Amino acid sequence: DDHNNIWVSHPYKGVYKIRVKDMRTKSVLLYTDKKGLPSTFNNHIYKVKNRIAVGTEKGVYEYNATKDKFEISNFFNPIFGKKYVRYLKEDAQGNIWFIEEKKLGVAQYNGKTYNILYIPELNGKTLGGFEHINCVDKNNVFIGAQKGFYHLNYEKYLANDVKQQVRISLVKSFGKSDKVLFGGYFGDVNENAAQKIAPKIKHGWNSFHFEYSSTVSKNKANTFYSCYLKGFDEKWSALDKKTEKDYTNLPAGDYVFMVKTHDNLGNESAVASYEFTILPPWYQSIVAYLVYGLIFLGIIYLVYKRQQRKITNQRIAFLKEQEHTKYMHQLEMDKSEKEIIKLKNEKLELEIETKNSELASNTMHLVQKADMMSKIKGELFKLKKELKDDTQTADFNKIIRLLNAEEKSDESWEQFSVHFDKVHVDFIKHLKDTYPAITSNELRLSAYLKMNLSTKEIAKLMKISPRGVEIGRYRLRKKLNVPSNVNLFEFFNAV
Repeated sequence: DDHNNIWVSHPYKGVYKIRVKDMRTKSVLLYTDKKGLPSTFNNHIYKVKNRIAVGTEKGVYEYNATKDKFEISNFFNPIFGKKYVRYLKEDAQGNIWFIEEKKLGVAQYNGKTYNILYIPELNGKTLGGFEHINCVDKNNVFIGAQKGFYHLNYEKYLANDVKQQVRISLVKSFGKSDKVLFGGYFGDVNENAAQKIAPKIKHGWNSFHFEYSSTVSKNKANTFYSCYLKGFDEKWSALDKKTEKDYTNLPAGDYVFMVKTHDNLGNESAVASYEFTILPPWYQSIVAYLVYGLIFLGIIYLVYKRQQRKITNQRIAFLKEQEHTKYMHQLEMDKSEKEIIKLKNEKLELEIETKNSELASNTMHLVQKADMMSKIKGELFKLKKELKDDTQTADFNKIIRLLNAEEKSDESWEQFSVHFDKVHVDFIKHLKDTYPAITSNELRLSAYLKMNLSTKEIAKLMKISPRGVEIGRYRLRKKLNVPSNVNLFEFFNAV
């Protein structure tokens, strides 16, 4: 080096620095992993770019005289990274020749940066441990080999630039049997062959085999391929010398298979492509979905017809039962008028008793319903106060409005009034006819009073307070001209 030190690498001990003075050894220092090297094995020392550089299994390291240790080289690391460089040699043009394991390459200098170029024709030709490259000039580079040496005209090698072309020669699909979709293009190999029709493949043949090759027969060893299946792959494949590619069990969809070539000089071909479509399975086709829709509509129609038939049969059975009842009734009338009257009275009493039972049941149901609606509204108001989300508050308000609308519904009252008039012989109708000014609420209150319900029960049924019931009772008494000493229950029973 610049200080007249002699550097020597040992295959398994590390790197030695020998200080010489007056042709005598002054000192010997050993640099190992304790002095910055990644390992004591496989270290190869060279002087390149006036730097003491060591090729290791983890990249190129450089000697730092200030720290007296080896470090990852800031100069060589951007060029070689973590490559295992066994040999380094600089030529007159500033290029750095190197041997990476058994591959020969050149880090070409363009005045600013370095670009790596491999020479695959000489891969494995050098002798491990005895590597040597002699760069005489651009036209004469000598590389030591196992039996002599190789002569390389580097300038001519770089000029040997052939335009790359790639062609897809075979496309096959696989299913229950093989099917050749494309057998190659036999026109001018220097022209691109445009695919006219993209075949549509049945879903059963969804595995594919592609074969391709470069149209340049020269330097086949330096040709690499990269593939990409649009619609399936996420990125182009790594460079490979294989001239075939397989895909299995591809889903339904549109695809474009693309392939391109690269050579060791960095040349890249145009992309060759092949388009195809895999059809969905029959059970996912448009026709299948139409059939599914028709089946669904057919099921709905059958259910509808069955329900209609059931209703018709029930109506017929009801009419038959009515006819039978009329017939039996006529027979009884023929036997004896008194017997008929007796049976009729018994039947009426039974019907009245049944209607009374139904009326009582309906009344209790109305009371329970009113009570439950009130409790639900109360719980909803409590939950609403705890909500902070405006959307949820709006939903609660909607539910409360629905409950209020249900409470105001007259449907339950209409059903109740029908049953009530049947039991009490048109009591409500009689009140309407006798007292035309009476209101609907007053009619309802009159019915509840006739049933002798408590004030609390009436309040729940009418959705008012007990006080409101008392006021309603007072107004009703006044409208019907009932004296204060007459009980309203007794008055209505006499009507």
